[in-house]
Amino acid sequence: RAAVRGVGWALGLTVGGWGVAEPRPAPVDARLRGVILLGRSGALGGALAIRLLDRRGRSAADHAAVLARKLSLRGALMGAVGALLLLFSQLATSGVGAVALLWSSYGVRWGLREAGLLLLVLSSTQARTLPARRSRFLLPAGAALACGGTAMLGHSGTGATPNLTRVIASAAHLGAAATWAGCLVVLGVVVVLHLRGAQSRDLVRTILRGFGPPAALCVAVLVVTGVYLSSKVIGSVDAALFTFYGRTL
Repeated sequence: RAAVRGVGWALGLTVGGWGVAEPRPAPVDARLRGVILLGRSGALGGALAIRLLDRRGRSAADHAAVLARKLSLRGALMGAVGALLLLFSQLATSGVGAVALLWSSYGVRWGLREAGLLLLVLSSTQARTLPARRSRFLLPAGAALACGGTAMLGHSGTGATPNLTRVIASAAHLGAAATWAGCLVVLGVVVVLHLRGAQSRDLVRTILRGFGPPAALCVAVLVVTGVYLSSKVIGSVDAALFTFYGRTL
């Protein structure tokens, strides 16, 4: 803005100020993205909660692990259905045909995210029935595709030349946030419903101590990648304070 005013002064013209033109996301799309985020958090956080509970080897922990597995499955299903509904919403508002949209670069990135969410569904339902090698592959593959596909659909993955470093950072940011926050919520539900009372107090303390190291790692990744990613999107203090995006961030 200062440069434009300087040019105007040099030419003998008066250049006035202008406001910020900032389009808001459609409310339906924003809510569906929230559903996807919550679903992915439940799936990844539930998977970590299951691992923490399975290591305890007590009947109370076994019952709690069953509940955590149900929450993880419902989260993965909610994310997959939310992504499908978001696709239908964008088809309805964009005016682009379904075939053209799915064969575009957007369709490929959407397909990666949907495939990852479906792998998380499969991991939650078939982890105990599939061979050990396959079950170990499902969760990390689903997490990588779900978070990587979402990252490629965001700022870092759009444009003629996607920034690979920022795509990886964004995927790590999403995965860390979903795992930490989702596991915290799932463990809270499990403790309230299945691990109350004096007899379960030691078990709860042990589970929360086990949650400490992965939680610390997730928060560290979340903070570092968040600062890195926001450094390019928010270019000034004014942008952080006076734009909808900056205030949301």
